[in-house]
Amino acid sequence: MAVVFGDGASPLSPVLSNKRTSKSLLNKAGFFLPPMEIQLWMMGAIGILANLYMTPPINLLKL
Repeated sequence: MAVVFGDGASPLSPVLSNKRTSKSLLNKAGFFLPPMEIQLWMMGAIGILANLYMTPPINLLKL
C-alpha cells in the first residue's frame, strides 16, 4: 500500500489508499486525523482542572 494524501487533505494527514479506507464513513468525517494543538491544550487543561476538583482539601487529610 502506498501512502497518498486524501481528497484535498493537508500533507500533515496522510491516508493509506485502498478501497476499504477510502469509503469509510469515519475516514470521510475526519475521525482519524491527529488533534490540532488547541485540542491538546484544552484536553490538558480539562485534566488538570479535574484533578484539582477531585483532590480533597489538605485540612481533611489531617483528621
